[in-house]
Amino acid sequence: MKRFINKDIGFNIFQRSYYDHIIRNQKEYIAISKYIHNNPIKWDVDEYNPRNENNKAEVLGLE
Repeated sequence: MKRFINKDIGFNIFQRSYYDHIIRNQKEYIAISKYIHNNPIKWDVDEYNPRNENNKAEVLGLE
């Protein structure tokens, strides 16, 4: 799907590590829902958060 969209519009609109996944059962749905719900909570300790003192982006000069 990604390949066809990129070809149709002429450039990549997806983030580098993006992949799509078909949710096939209730167990997968629950796991993915929990990930989506809980992911923002991890921002405080994320290496790319500019407010995190262990910020890898700053160390790499990406800021």
